[in-house]
Amino acid sequence: MIYSKQILTATIPLLIIFGLAACQPSSQRDSVRKSDLVGTKWQLTKLTYQSEVIEFSEDIAPLIEFRDDLVGGNSGCNTYRSGWQLGQDGKFALSGPISQTRKGCLDTIMDVENKYIDVFRESHTIVLSDDTLIISSTSGELIFADAK
Repeated sequence: MIYSKQILTATIPLLIIFGLAACQPSSQRDSVRKSDLVGTKWQLTKLTYQSEVIEFSEDIAPLIEFRDDLVGGNSGCNTYRSGWQLGQDGKFALSGPISQTRKGCLDTIMDVENKYIDVFRESHTIVLSDDTLIISSTSGELIFADAK
């Protein structure tokens, strides 16, 4: 019985530590690696711009696709792309300017696109959790669902 009490005394603090770690979302425990993103495609489900949720229809929802050195997709009306990098600190940043096509669309679509690009253009934090990708900047937040 002495061994049982010693084992319990040593085990309980470990269980508490591991239990607390398990309660945290995996995105907070594990940093996103570039290999987690390359080859993935995501569709925007929520756009927050300057603390305001911007409404948009699913048929114009921006898409983002990660390639080895390029990130881009459709921003609602136009296509866009830029180089990208992921720092060891989990910071997501564009490594060059954003190139965009210049089609004109309805003002409501262009408004969503412009706000999307504004949030995307800044330096970001990026969180990957299951089938959700979140990119945040000082202007807002982009929440994506896996677009397999």
